Amino acid sequence: MIMILKASLTPILFFIALLAVFCRADSIDSALDTIKFSHKLHLKDVGATCLDCHTGASENTGGGKMNHPHMESCKNCHKDEFEKKNCALCHSNVKNARFFQVELHHKSFSHKAHLVRGVECTFCHKNLDTVAYATAKNLPDMSVCYSCHNDKKAPRNCTMCHDDPQRIKPESHRSLWFVRQDHGRDARFNTLTCEKCHQQTYCDQCHFGQSKFKIHDPNYTYTHGLEAQRRDKNCMMCHEVQNSCESCHTGRK
Repeated sequence: MIMILKASLTPILFFIALLAVFCRADSIDSALDTIKFSHKLHLKDVGATCLDCHTGASENTGGGKMNHPHMESCKNCHKDEFEKKNCALCHSNVKNARFFQVELHHKSFSHKAHLVRGVECTFCHKNLDTVAYATAKNLPDMSVCYSCHNDKKAPRNCTMCHDDPQRIKPESHRSLWFVRQDHGRDARFNTLTCEKCHQQTYCDQCHFGQSKFKIHDPNYTYTHGLEAQRRDKNCMMCHEVQNSCESCHTGRK
């Protein structure tokens, strides 16, 4: 009985082993292809420029499209390798070679507009000559943008680049509690963080002028004294109490 059972299992085990071999071979062939590339090598050792590879950047006017190099750009320098069909020079899996995957971004950034004004690529994309692959660390943060977009050199307007500002709104800003309570405290103690996106005029839209009653009711001019005496810590979330009070009450008893 045991011999019969073993005999019946042999073809099954052989089939399983054969299937595993084919699956393994298929998994090797279907492994994702990655592009072997070094920014450091090309920029520092070869002396290539950004526009030698990113040829589309000089004409890119936005729309969320990236400026990854195409194979034609590579062929300008690697013509011999193309003729030899030495695909393995750049592709990790030649059997499953593919184009570099392009990710769309929800930004309307014009490389062309910056390049024609003399802005160097490395002003925004820093330290690329020290890495192989570019990552998010090599993308400009808002402080880089604001070094020019300060309403003096260039306009400071979110929608110039972000087609939907709601996409970049931090999760902490979405609650009603943050609007009613937390943001004043954060603005006092984390001013630099707030200034990454907001200017003083943004605060003034609610806290001063015709729209000031979005924060305090119309009678608050007459009742704020009692509020300040009972809940001075609430006032301190937005106001430097002594200076703020003295701006109107200096000399009064």
